[in-house]
Amino acid sequence: MALEAPEVLTAKQAKAFLQISDSTLRRYIRKGKLKAYRLAGERDLRFRREDLLALLEPANGFTVLDAALTNRE
Repeated sequence: MALEAPEVLTAKQAKAFLQISDSTLRRYIRKGKLKAYRLAGERDLRFRREDLLALLEPANGFTVLDAALTNRE
């Protein structure tokens, strides 16, 4: 099953994609585990899909990012 998401996600989309709470998302940003971006002149945060996938740790030596890139080819 391929993970499908836009290249840039809102905070709400990122939380749903990772299945985490608002406080967990903010903690990841604060601790430097996840990089957040803002559009010029706006307050809303945006996240790159690649950064969200990289946050996930492999359970069996095969990363989610590897799987996503494999499915794109």
